[in-house]
Amino acid sequence: MLTQSYIETAKSYVASAITGGSGDQITALIPNTKYNMVVVLLVQFWYMNRDTDMKQTPYQVLSLIQQLRGENW
Repeated sequence: MLTQSYIETAKSYVASAITGGSGDQITALIPNTKYNMVVVLLVQFWYMNRDTDMKQTPYQVLSLIQQLRGENW
């Protein structure tokens, strides 16, 4: 249950970060391998650090989001 919650939140978070919107464009991003990778990286980060205060998003996640912004929007 916790992991599924992380996955759904990560999908929305990444889609919003890429499009600047509400994350409604998730279905258009699902086939993109970079989108899927950044979701996995973010879920992994959140899960591994679930007991600590997470103040920074990992560099790899930010880098892939920037690449996806350039490719799609």
